[in-house]
Amino acid sequence: MPRKTQFTFKIISSVLSKPYIVFLIIASIFGLSQLVLVPAFNEPDEGAHFNRIYQITEGHLFGQIIPGGKGGYIPKSLNSFESSNNNLITGSRTTFSQTLKTITKNGPTINDSKNLVKTHFENTELYNPITYIPQVTAMLISKLFNFSDNLTFYLVRLFGFITWLIICTFALRKMGAIGWAAALLILTPLSVQMAITVSADSLAIAASLLFTGTLIEILRNNKPISTKLSVYLLILVALLSSIKLPYVLLLGLLILIPKDLFPVRGFQSRKFLFAIAIFIIVIIAGGWTVASQKGYVPYRNAAGGVPLVQKTQEKYIIEHPLSFLHKTYETYLRDTPYNGSPTLGFASELGLLNYGISSWAVALYFVLIGVVFSVLRASSKTKDYLGKLKQSYCFLIALVIFVLINVLIFISWSRISFPVIEGIQSRYFIPDTFPLLFFILPILKKDIKLTNTFYVLFPACLVLIQLAGVVAVYYQYYAPALKPLI
Repeated sequence: MPRKTQFTFKIISSVLSKPYIVFLIIASIFGLSQLVLVPAFNEPDEGAHFNRIYQITEGHLFGQIIPGGKGGYIPKSLNSFESSNNNLITGSRTTFSQTLKTITKNGPTINDSKNLVKTHFENTELYNPITYIPQVTAMLISKLFNFSDNLTFYLVRLFGFITWLIICTFALRKMGAIGWAAALLILTPLSVQMAITVSADSLAIAASLLFTGTLIEILRNNKPISTKLSVYLLILVALLSSIKLPYVLLLGLLILIPKDLFPVRGFQSRKFLFAIAIFIIVIIAGGWTVASQKGYVPYRNAAGGVPLVQKTQEKYIIEHPLSFLHKTYETYLRDTPYNGSPTLGFASELGLLNYGISSWAVALYFVLIGVVFSVLRASSKTKDYLGKLKQSYCFLIALVIFVLINVLIFISWSRISFPVIEGIQSRYFIPDTFPLLFFILPILKKDIKLTNTFYVLFPACLVLIQLAGVVAVYYQYYAPALKPLI
């Protein structure tokens, strides 16, 4: 083999043998593709999140009281821009040239505040402003340079995606070979679409993965916790405390750090670190929850148009626990005409939940899950895993987060009369899969050797799955609509 060919082969082999580089390449290509191809406001609650971001840039950290509820005052041009894209949700079609025109055309600017209209977005005004730091930064830049509404929207998408991409790549690099499993969990078409959307999900997923990766690195290295690392952990605690409430429970994984990695006294002591962490959680997560609930107005269920009373929903769970468990069973373990399958939807569902990738790609994804986890477990010894008690603890955290998500969705969204928990979406459970890495995989094993076949087939399968996502987007928005046979 010629030297030049050998050199090229070594470079390719080096790239494909690192999960974080494989992730970076695949996520960049398909993320940027979907960022452009998915029309504006055609992801879950994009309009409400975009309005919340605008509200924050105007200095309103909390939701404003407006006639009929809570929300804010948004430029009329922004509302018009959102409305002009909503027809695609109902099955209308567009073209590539029209999509590019939407991004680049001149129009009203983001600084237009002459005609403000009241706008309800009760479902996002409860989010902590920290959750939107990347998107708020993008909108402030747009205001500074007086960009158009449409260009601002795509810039906001781009900043959120780039932040997700950088944090996830950094997190995967910390995990070693375990990063192959983690990369697979965050490289479904659903997860990539969440990364390019205007929402709170991208930072929530990235921050959760970074915290998980940091813990895996600490456990694998088994080195004493330095002051610098202690401060870094507390920063992650503060960040996780600012995002969606159920994911705060991931911080319970801190207990996995062995006691002997902490000095007995001083700032680096285990008890002191945990005490500061709990204090941060209470102040940020608890404080924001209390403050944001002040003057809270229940928002209307999109399907039924019925305002939900939180106390009534909570009372139902307390008084009818078996009925609630039955609703949960119906939601996940049975196909019903009331909802899709949140379990399969983890890999298949896209956009506003009304379309998904082909069944062959869904099957390939779950087969790949089984193969990757099996390969990482192969030839591992008992000492390479956490103890049974710690493994059970990690599974318990995942289970509690799962239950809490269902309870919160029921309280804030689902009608009591519905036989399932209405509004459950698979995207909520992406961070909840991370504790399972500690439960299933040999976290403590430093050197996991994989074959060249794995390094080739893994990215090849992921590319096929992501291509299925792009094809699904094409058929949803760009392909000619199918005519009825009759």
